[in-house]
Amino acid sequence: MFVAIPIPSEVRDAVTALVDGVRGAGDPAVRDVRWVRLDGLHLTIRFLGPTDEDNVADVAAAVDRTAGRVAPFDVVIAGGGAFPSVARPRALWLGVAEGATDLAATATALDDASRTSAGPATIARIAHI
Repeated sequence: MFVAIPIPSEVRDAVTALVDGVRGAGDPAVRDVRWVRLDGLHLTIRFLGPTDEDNVADVAAAVDRTAGRVAPFDVVIAGGGAFPSVARPRALWLGVAEGATDLAATATALDDASRTSAGPATIARIAHI
């Protein structure tokens, strides 16, 4: 599970045009590129990993509390690169030129809101007794 901010449609359209250009300019010998679906393009605020179904409501409540406390802010997507390097890319990414501090503050606020609703630590599941 992860918490993310969706990208507005006009930004998604610009990213789609950029990706289409990169795809068209790509080396035809490179075959193992799996492009992500751009209809769900987002900025991840916090990756939570596998989340117990019993905790999903608490996570949603923490997200709602955070959204109610964080003032709106602008994010500018610009630049990009490759991990681990451009010479041997394993992933392509787009950068955040403005708004990174606000995104980080939102992640911290989410962490704080999550701590106020900590649930029990599950130590075992029993299928049959």
